[in-house]
Amino acid sequence: MKHLRLWSILVVSAMLAGMMFYASCAHEEDEPEVIIKSEVVDEGIDTQVTTKPLPGSGGTESAGTQLSYNSMIKIKAETASGRHSAPSRAPARASSDDDLTTITVMLHAVFHNLDTTIVVNSFDIGEPTFAFTYGTNGRRTEGYVTVTDSVTYYNVNFDGFGFRYMLENEVAVYNDGYTNVVMPYHKIKNYRDNGFSVEDLSFVLEPNSSGGKDVYLRKKIKHSITVEYNGADYTLHGNVILKKRVGTHPCIVSSELIDKGISDIENESHYTYYTSWTKVKHQYSDNHTEDKTYSRRMVGKLEYNSEAAGASLTTTDIDFVSAIVANTGDSRVVSRVVSDNVTILTVEETKRLDVTYSQFSFSCPLYVQHASYNDGILVFDFPDLMYNETQEEHNIQYSSSDANMDYYWFNFRVSARFGDSWHTFNESLYVTVKK
Repeated sequence: MKHLRLWSILVVSAMLAGMMFYASCAHEEDEPEVIIKSEVVDEGIDTQVTTKPLPGSGGTESAGTQLSYNSMIKIKAETASGRHSAPSRAPARASSDDDLTTITVMLHAVFHNLDTTIVVNSFDIGEPTFAFTYGTNGRRTEGYVTVTDSVTYYNVNFDGFGFRYMLENEVAVYNDGYTNVVMPYHKIKNYRDNGFSVEDLSFVLEPNSSGGKDVYLRKKIKHSITVEYNGADYTLHGNVILKKRVGTHPCIVSSELIDKGISDIENESHYTYYTSWTKVKHQYSDNHTEDKTYSRRMVGKLEYNSEAAGASLTTTDIDFVSAIVANTGDSRVVSRVVSDNVTILTVEETKRLDVTYSQFSFSCPLYVQHASYNDGILVFDFPDLMYNETQEEHNIQYSSSDANMDYYWFNFRVSARFGDSWHTFNESLYVTVKK
């Protein structure tokens, strides 16, 4: 029994010693030798790229394409001990041949399709502009190799909103403390925008915080871009749903202008009142339809105030040159009426009637009104009347004289046509002619 106990102690001691020796050796192997010199003697890249579709929502449509391939470099290194050896921190997929190490890393690229919904304030989207932005999407380390997921964003910007495609492309960097080199990789080239189309979708009802339902109109933008990768073309598809809130159910979801006109015209010598009206067919979110007539009472007027009591002339020969309706760019909102999500805006615009004679000129203001309709779906202007054609008559009458001056009355009549009516003013200007 004593011999057995002694034997057991010896066996256990031997096992512990062996484990300690193994741990010591393993520790020494885990400690890499310091590389004092290294170089890349060869490199390569797979020309065959493996592709596979990314599963989309529901597994029915592809969310994009993943591409995979191998990148390789061969390293010759010299350590502090003077030995030519392979780097001891090579990735798992490294193989040694004499004093060379072949390091192989699998790189990936992912081209994402786009499927998103954006809430917008208007469907007037304009024309798109494009821009690139860049970022990273994480990195991983394999020995001396760091792989960074570089991201290129292709941004498509419309009026009021935008979306972007995400293109990932991994890049590997080998760094053993002496040699720092980017391993070969395929690049994304030749971005081509393929344009877009817009289609109408049915409206939807969504619950709101008040217990009712909000009504959203919808449109779909279909867009795509194509890029080149390893000599092959890849197309990224974008399906973007635009949602625009138009009110609380039930509300207008469709409008059509079916008639318009001007009526009830009242003319005076220098102004005209009239009624501008439109007739619109509405469809509501509860599926009933209704025809509504909208009208605004509007006015056009000419205002003339004498700028001077008289004028000094060099001769009684006065010729008419022109009478022109000019824009001033001045306007003001007269009224804003909102009812049943329909906005009718009436604006008064100031124009100018410039009258020019051979020896003097003057101006007088003209006022016109415009009305516009907007229900969030249909936008249009009400019919209106405008100033266009002009007419002029004048004569000069002798009044009196003194030793230095002759005195005359210059009488003129100027008219501007507004619709089918003429707005007119008459003026007599007292003028002097030096003898």
